Amino acid sequence: MNKLLPIISTFLLLITLSAEGFVAWKLHEKSAPVEQTADEVAVAEEEETVEVEPVFMDLGETTVNLHGSDSDNNFLRIKITVLLNGADSQERITRNITQVTDLILNLLSAQTFADIRTQEGKESLKRDLIERINRLVGQDPIRDIFFVDFVSQ
Repeated sequence: MNKLLPIISTFLLLITLSAEGFVAWKLHEKSAPVEQTADEVAVAEEEETVEVEPVFMDLGETTVNLHGSDSDNNFLRIKITVLLNGADSQERITRNITQVTDLILNLLSAQTFADIRTQEGKESLKRDLIERINRLVGQDPIRDIFFVDFVSQ
């Protein structure tokens, strides 16, 4: 039995060192950068530098009566310009301009004077317009909305 003890200890030591070496090799393999060919690097750089040319589109001026006013005289006159993700986004908006205009009119007329009189209210209205128009048209054509004219009373 005393003769087997050094053999078993040596065997366990070899197994432990082998396991540690394997784990270290796997960890090093995951952290090592993957080598790319010159063509792959060029394609990756081209994809990163290709940016869609932003396009501005005027959606016109709209006047609506505001919802839930104490007096019937509260209205909103607004002129909207949108920043689009390229020319194909402009085509999609143009193809759906009737639905987009209807959506804008319905959303604006559902606002109250209290909703839109603060800066936070205007920012919330912008986010809501972007979300709803992008959902209506599809493929997120709108990057941002600008209120070029905003008069409420």
